[in-house]
Amino acid sequence: MKRYFFPQRQLFLFFIFITALILGLFFFNKRVLRLRPGQFQLIKKTVSLDRKWDFLASDKTGTPLETKITFSLVSAEQTNQIYVKNKPVRTTPDKGFLVLSLELENTTGERVYFYSSDYIRLLGPEGKKFEADFKNPRLEIAPLSTKKDKLVFLVSAGENNFQIQVGEIIGEKETININF
Repeated sequence: MKRYFFPQRQLFLFFIFITALILGLFFFNKRVLRLRPGQFQLIKKTVSLDRKWDFLASDKTGTPLETKITFSLVSAEQTNQIYVKNKPVRTTPDKGFLVLSLELENTTGERVYFYSSDYIRLLGPEGKKFEADFKNPRLEIAPLSTKKDKLVFLVSAGENNFQIQVGEIIGEKETININF
């Protein structure tokens, strides 16, 4: 009496099943990665801005300090995809994102705090001022260092010319034109 751990018939069926599984995964992945007409395609346009201002920072409790930081508007990007917490966020075909890249430089020996979103507004129709749709909370800037930040506004996809205002909440503001 012969005993087989895998009888020949079961071994053959097991081999066929594994082969079909591997081929199925290969063809499925190939189909998913291929772009078909109408599928999402990344759109990205960038403009260098290189503008700087000095603004007062605050302490940990939010009290304004006499310490100033250098607020740099480095570049603007128009895209249809951003990442939030390392996950992609995409717009609908009729919308896009305006992404502003910032650098905040602390040249002092003390730790300071700053809300970037309080200093930039997107100008819309009829003089409306829009706050950033995606922003970081209060940033902590270590002594003698620079912190990078981004502000993101949801905009119309066909729009290529934008105006933003930069300045303190109460006080004069400078209008910047961004043209893609």
